[in-house]
Amino acid sequence: MAVRHTEWCLELAEEAATHRTARPWLRRVAADYDNLRAALDRAVAAPDPETALRLAAALAWYWWTDRTIEGRQLLAGALALADGQPPTPQLARALQAAAMLEVSLTPSAATTAAARRSLELFERFGDRWGAAFSKLLLAFAQLQRVGPDEEGARLVEEADETFAELGDPWGEAYAQSAWFAAESYFGEPARARFSFEAYHRGLSAEAEEAGQRALAQFRALDDRWGLSQTWFSLAEIAKARGDLDAAEAAYQAALAAAREGGPLWALLASLGGLGGLLTLRGDDAQAASVYAEAVDLYRHTGQRRGFAHLYNALGDAARVRGDLERARRLHSEALAIVRGLIGWSVPHTLVQLACAEARLGDLEAAERHLAEAAGLLLAIPQPATAAVALVGAALVALGRDRPEEAARLLAAAEAVRERSGFTAVGAERHEAELAGDAVRARLDPDALAAAQADGRALAAVEVLRELVARAATWADH
Repeated sequence: MAVRHTEWCLELAEEAATHRTARPWLRRVAADYDNLRAALDRAVAAPDPETALRLAAALAWYWWTDRTIEGRQLLAGALALADGQPPTPQLARALQAAAMLEVSLTPSAATTAAARRSLELFERFGDRWGAAFSKLLLAFAQLQRVGPDEEGARLVEEADETFAELGDPWGEAYAQSAWFAAESYFGEPARARFSFEAYHRGLSAEAEEAGQRALAQFRALDDRWGLSQTWFSLAEIAKARGDLDAAEAAYQAALAAAREGGPLWALLASLGGLGGLLTLRGDDAQAASVYAEAVDLYRHTGQRRGFAHLYNALGDAARVRGDLERARRLHSEALAIVRGLIGWSVPHTLVQLACAEARLGDLEAAERHLAEAAGLLLAIPQPATAAVALVGAALVALGRDRPEEAARLLAAAEAVRERSGFTAVGAERHEAELAGDAVRARLDPDALAAAQADGRALAAVEVLRELVARAATWADH
């Protein structure tokens, strides 16, 4: 009876896995989850490595949308049975499954190692679809940990081409949608790297068009997993453009889809994004309700990165309201979390902290944090963050009684935003206006116009290099 039960569970789980995140199959797995879990526990206890790996890998598609923390623990138990055993296709799928769940949470070095090992095994065993999906997981894990690189862009494009050749609409939709979260710094936009392009070069019409295509594909597949992350990404783009009404509607759509079978990260990120937006709009009561739900989930799932995003959002609001000591504490808390966890968020947090410090008169600390952020931005461009850094540098210049320099920096920041398509919102907009008012009060019209003309011709990279050079000078002394 145990053998027959296990065979039945394997058949159900592996058939469901071929449909990935389609709602009807996720519901079938959920309905018989107790049976499936019992079969997996029995295989691990036996021990029966092949059955445990097969079943755990198949269930990963369900764990990607529900019981993610539990799934991570069960997968670790199944993978432990493979230690010292010859590599098999089952091991490749289980390693890929482990990478899937970690990418949905907080990727680490172990995540990239699992994704890379699964890719090597899939290529060895001739599994093109498995290799393509592992390429996406590997690129996404690296992107979140340290930012984009040439290998990541190549892996995304190769995966997208493979899915197209295999005629897999789900794979193509995932390749187009998964990269809204952080976009590429390389070349002209292409289907698989459009969202890389937006974050690191600037927003483009092609990025939004690709997002709308992904949305249509996931709707046709009745796939709430894909819809939730695509809506979240569209919300982020709308916010970056300054269209707060569209952003709020997209966050709400992302939440609705995430609650019906979306990945955990999309639920957490959408709650955080919506809470921050409501705070910016002054709807404190509704924001508090959203944040309360988010905090409960952050604690329950152990996702410290969620607290970092929350602290930065609250710090942004505190800067708008003039509560600068609170803002400094919040951004400092966020910085302590993102270091080592979310590489791409470090410069963004540094420049927000520096803006609070500059307004408090702690100019040395502000310059130190701006210099660190500048070094990171020179390595991996982020136009939106660079614009905030320039505003922060302008605040420091005003604190040191250099209004002409401040005027140049503010004009340079505005030029960066115009070229990239990012709109200043929240504290960045507020601080740019404060600095602009101070500059106009201290410069005559001719001097102001000359400084602004110089600033618009000034490349942001020149300012970033100067900030780094100043820090090197301090170190020498």
